Amino acid sequence: MTVEPMDVSRAQEDFLKTAYLLRSAGTPVTNSELAQAMGLTPAAVSGHSKRLGEMGLLTYERYQEVELTARGQLIALEVLRHHRLLELFFTETLNLPWQVVHQIAEKFEHDLDEVLEDAIDNLLNSPQVDPHGDPIPDKQGRMPVVSGQLLSEVPERACRRVVRVLSQESDVLTWLGEIGLRPGAPIVVKEKLPFDGPVRLDVNGRDAVIGHDLAQRLLVSGTDEQ
Repeated sequence: MTVEPMDVSRAQEDFLKTAYLLRSAGTPVTNSELAQAMGLTPAAVSGHSKRLGEMGLLTYERYQEVELTARGQLIALEVLRHHRLLELFFTETLNLPWQVVHQIAEKFEHDLDEVLEDAIDNLLNSPQVDPHGDPIPDKQGRMPVVSGQLLSEVPERACRRVVRVLSQESDVLTWLGEIGLRPGAPIVVKEKLPFDGPVRLDVNGRDAVIGHDLAQRLLVSGTDEQ
């Protein structure tokens, strides 16, 4: 993806990316949410917002939500494209475990030039999703649609397929990998215990039990799959 050159720091790119991800998740893009997501103080967030507002990359008013401008969103999408392409490259080409690639991609996403971006994209056949099922923006900043329903909402005896994992936590991904709950895996919901209890699954022919909280972080296909 090509964005007209502009003097935007790594920290500012991270800020724009985080604001975009919060908005995409339906979370209010407030100072407190940004501070929590980025591990910053509210004062630091206010400083970033004010400066990026002066640069025309977002609109910012005190006590109001942050809104990315079209240019700010394009920068966020470029960084996100780099990040997710790198994650897939690390898992598919370098055979790195999917639970470690997020942190590694965080280090390189700001420095991926267009030549290398295109080479990775071509090598991976212009992928639409990363190892966790998160959509990869194309070079024009268009985001593929990844649809489905939360596993926690799927009825018993339903046959589904894992579409997306809504977590980047290393221990969660390690556990999901061990029991085979990755994007593309076929599952059958065998039993759901009441009062938000555990969910018993058949995962590609193997029994597995996960908690309700984890079932809320797995997106699966919305219709039965045989």
